[in-house]
Amino acid sequence: MNILMLKDGKILNGTRSTNGTILTIPPNSFFNGSCAISGSITLAGSATPRVTVAGNAVEPAAGAIVHQVAFAGLLAGIGSGGTPQELIIKTGAEAATLEFNTGGASIASVTINGYLV
Repeated sequence: MNILMLKDGKILNGTRSTNGTILTIPPNSFFNGSCAISGSITLAGSATPRVTVAGNAVEPAAGAIVHQVAFAGLLAGIGSGGTPQELIIKTGAEAATLEFNTGGASIASVTINGYLV
């Protein structure tokens, strides 16, 4: 696909540092994009910040984890930056959302950039 031929409103972007919706994909669409997660934990333990899909008639299925970063620490300041992950999402007759869960991290953030095909 020639990205220079995208119509207005076809590029989506979202960023978040708390639990909740990152972006909404309209009905009857294909979304192609990339996702990057980073975070840290300030106490001994582990965290798994992740992005999941929510909606009806969406592929991958609702609840699927489309990107996750896991990290653990014994001391304060242990952090992790995940490798960006390509996302491909298909919606049906209803819109779908991409949801962020900080997964127990002291600090976590996510950024998603992409376009509708």
